[in-house]
Amino acid sequence: MACKDKHNLPVGINLILIQEEELVKESVVTMTYHAKMCPQCEDPQCLKACQANAIYKDNNGFILIDERKCIGCGNCVTSCPFNAIFIYPEQKKAIKCDGCVEEIKNGEMPCCVQACPMNCLTYENKPLND
Repeated sequence: MACKDKHNLPVGINLILIQEEELVKESVVTMTYHAKMCPQCEDPQCLKACQANAIYKDNNGFILIDERKCIGCGNCVTSCPFNAIFIYPEQKKAIKCDGCVEEIKNGEMPCCVQACPMNCLTYENKPLND
């Protein structure tokens, strides 16, 4: 919800998904939860597919979208093997997890990490280059 609030996301668009997995073994049920979001790829397919050059990798390795350049063609959406890019319905622009790069630059944690009540989400702080 913190991510949806930060980005003012409409219903149906979630930049971070929590996937439930139920394992039953000898009548014992175990639930695990996995956070699914843009992994900030080393070699991003979305960047290669963007015909408008709106997707770029910043000096710190974050994959970002310049919405001023985005033409909403959806090539990035179909090229992403993680299903982590969406098109805003109203703006017709691509959006994905940006790793809360501005928060990181200000010494804060990503909004999903800050909001996680059980401290299950973490962020490995790496030195920033810019």
